[in-house]
Amino acid sequence: MNMKKHLYIGKIITTQRFLGITLLLFSIMFMYRSAQAQCPGNLLLNTNFSNGLTNWTTFNGYVPPPVNAINGCLNDFVVLRANNYPPQDGDGFEQSVNIVGGNCYDICMCMGLPFGSTAMNDVQIWAATNNAGVTYSSLINNTYPAGSAELIGVLQVNFPVTPQQFCKLGWVASQNYSRIIIFNSTLQTTAEVHIDNICFKQTNLCAPCIDANISAFFTQVVTGLTAQFTNQTTSNIGNLQYSWAFNDPANAPNDVSSQQNPVFTFSAPGVYTVCLTATGYADPDSLFLCQDTYCICVIVPGISPPPCDTTGNNFSFNVANNTAMFTATSPGGFAFNWDFGDPNSGPANTSILQNPSHVFSSPGSYNVCLIISYPGTMGAVCRDTICKIVHIGSASVNEPEVPVAIVFPNPADDITSVTVAHQGIIEFYNIEGRMVLTSEINAGSNTLDISTLEPGVFVLLYISEHGAVSHLRFSKF
Repeated sequence: MNMKKHLYIGKIITTQRFLGITLLLFSIMFMYRSAQAQCPGNLLLNTNFSNGLTNWTTFNGYVPPPVNAINGCLNDFVVLRANNYPPQDGDGFEQSVNIVGGNCYDICMCMGLPFGSTAMNDVQIWAATNNAGVTYSSLINNTYPAGSAELIGVLQVNFPVTPQQFCKLGWVASQNYSRIIIFNSTLQTTAEVHIDNICFKQTNLCAPCIDANISAFFTQVVTGLTAQFTNQTTSNIGNLQYSWAFNDPANAPNDVSSQQNPVFTFSAPGVYTVCLTATGYADPDSLFLCQDTYCICVIVPGISPPPCDTTGNNFSFNVANNTAMFTATSPGGFAFNWDFGDPNSGPANTSILQNPSHVFSSPGSYNVCLIISYPGTMGAVCRDTICKIVHIGSASVNEPEVPVAIVFPNPADDITSVTVAHQGIIEFYNIEGRMVLTSEINAGSNTLDISTLEPGVFVLLYISEHGAVSHLRFSKF
């Protein structure tokens, strides 16, 4: 049964839901707002990250610092990366706050995904005591000590949505807690979610509108630029009114409709947030107005992800005996993930420092790779992979780069070009780690047919004839 709490404000009771961002906790509702959120009475501090991560403590390791990029309600947003995202097991953070058992609370946050992302993100929100047994592992496996934590909700983010303010309203704490924890539990290697403007406050408005039980819902079929929408709203009351918002500025003010099953022609290919609001009175005297809003990202074919500019991204190194000192440069880099190609060194084989040093386990040649994360356009987070050979056993400064594959275009549709310095093999791996395409390539430019690949994000692995290995991220739309 799909149960929801409806917030009673004055005489208007409102819920909103967004496909792809779904609260799994029953008897809960949430909504979004398109502008920067105001939060009088916020129980949390520095929730827009204008002061970096001041007042916040990392939970389960590294949280990338805020990214300064204006995009909807994301300004200084924080990137929470997924479980299995090297080198961490899910980014998270927490803040101390006094939560009183029996009181009712609302929590809101602005959320968005990188443009072109296809991975599902699970963001968990918890209230917890200071019990040391409350860990990332114990929360995701439900093995935390009894009475030490309580799940507030899980947000599932499935589309590169225009950043919006989502709220989980009307949560009643079962007991006293001393902190709130937010983390990404997604089991993907490339997934991430952007978060900003967190609002957590107490409210006395927990009056339900359960009897009306309005549940807005619709499906759509897109042909070219035209979409046919089928209203499938359910309710225990009659005489519902419908309001559609297609959010197509080029068609404004005609990008709305009050029809039950409208047909709408969009102005151009793209991703549009389409919302249906169903409204009706819960009582015969028309005193209590209830409404439910359902939104979905409608994809009109033809949109391409924005390109990423790799200018200025690089690293250099100096070697002394078995130790190499690395220096990374990037105009806007905010996350640096190193793989020193030295598995015998154990956990020291990776680093998240911008300028690390590494003691190699033995003399030899090592393929050192750096993944730089930096802001792109339209709120995207770009990544650039750079690999170089480091020779241990003799003095070496700035050795030539590994013959890395140059892929253009990236993203691509059915055909792309791969340029390498040496002949070798190209392999494509999907987000599940399964190889889905392989091809031998020659030195120089190679035209590659990728029409058999499903749209998505892949890791492209290039193995040269000399055994050098490099990899990069590749997207197909």
